[in-house]
Amino acid sequence: MKFYYTTLSELKIAEARLKMLENKKQLYKDRVTSTTSTIKEDVSFSNTPSDKMTNYMIQIEETDQKIKEVKEEITVLKDTLNQMEEIQKNISGLEEQIFRLYFIEQKTPTQITFIASCGIATVYRYIKKINAKLINNDKKRVI
Repeated sequence: MKFYYTTLSELKIAEARLKMLENKKQLYKDRVTSTTSTIKEDVSFSNTPSDKMTNYMIQIEETDQKIKEVKEEITVLKDTLNQMEEIQKNISGLEEQIFRLYFIEQKTPTQITFIASCGIATVYRYIKKINAKLINNDKKRVI
């Protein structure tokens, strides 16, 4: 499982990227509607069309694909954040403290042993237990 604030940052970046791509798509749409298509003989042997309207339509399609990918990424990031928040609601005591220190505050297991006054094996056991909860949550969502 990723760290909470790292995932939150990635979500904000993905949302900004989505907005940029949507603006870019709108720009291409505006250009398509303001461009007049002309038919002309193309003697070049390249695969690149020389018609501006066709180029803009290709750009729109490519941007649509990128938008789809970013939306999927946003969904995954939001699910991860929701899972982390759900796990944190359902734990308490030392497990909650280790969760907060490791996954939110990004402390190392060694640092956690000093803060939580427990052994390194205990820290690793709780981290493994929390990760298992995340995996179980993933399985439940698929079913």
